Order: sequence, then structure tokens, then C-alpha cells
Amino acid sequence: MLFFRHIGMYFLVTLVLVCSFPILPTDGWFSVARELDVNRSFYGEMRHEKYLSTAQERFNGWFVRTGVYQVTVDLSKPKPVGKKTGPNYEFIDVSVGDWANDYVRHFWDGILRAIYRWEVNQHWYVLALISLFVGVNEGLGKRQINTARTTYVSPANFHLATHFLIANV
Repeated sequence: MLFFRHIGMYFLVTLVLVCSFPILPTDGWFSVARELDVNRSFYGEMRHEKYLSTAQERFNGWFVRTGVYQVTVDLSKPKPVGKKTGPNYEFIDVSVGDWANDYVRHFWDGILRAIYRWEVNQHWYVLALISLFVGVNEGLGKRQINTARTTYVSPANFHLATHFLIANV
């Protein structure tokens, strides 16, 4: 049961980060130029171009061709705001449209970068399977630990040690 709680937690944290990270106002945080150069030198030009084109094709197929991308961009475009005159209608124009446009642009940049990273880091799938096996094994074995006879003070320490080992792998 603890294993499934972890999966839910990882999903929730990822969802919160994907939705909140585009709030950052600077474009520099969303730049992938250095990452592209590093991956190009690590994987080679041909393989890297394959990863890049596959990620772009998936993004286009999932979001651009379906119209989701265009709808969100159109909804976030700044609309002209007219000032009403008179004593009861005095207000200051706020450029909320610019902020929404930046948020949507950063959001889609993040989604495209996530798809690109999914393509590039395919060797992580093996690590994910190893982590799944270790996590299930730890979850099953934790119930059988007798804390009086082992060096661990509690099953929670054993659990944290397993997380540490997974992180090091």
C-alpha cells in the first residue's frame, strides 16, 4: 500500500510542478540550449537529431494537430481593454494578458522539453524497472523485519535507506 502512495505522491508533485513552474517570469529558466549541446555531444549528431525530431513530432501530433495548443494560445492573447470614462469607472489597466501569454508559452515549452527528455533518457527505463522491483521488494520485506534483531531502529529507517540506494543507482 505504501508503494501506491508513493506513486500517487510522485504524480501529484509532478503535476503541481508542471502547472506552477511556468509562473516564473524569466525566459532563461526555460532555455534548453545548453541541454541540447550536451546531449548532442553525448549521443552524437544523428541520434540526437532523431530524438529531437521524434519529440517534435509527438508534440505536434498530441497538441498542435488536435488544436489544444492553438486554443490555449488564443485564449491567452492580450485583449484590448478600453477605458470607460466617468467618476465611477476609473481604474488602472493591468497587463494580465501579457502574464497569461507568458504562462502559456512557458507551459508549452515545459511540455515540449518533457517529451524531449522522455525521448533522450530512454536508458532510464531500466532504472525505473529496477526501482520498481526494489520498491516492491522493500514493501514486502518491511513487514517481516523484526526491529529487535536488526541494526535498523525502525522500518522507516530501512525505507529511507532504500530510497537512498535507489537515488544512488
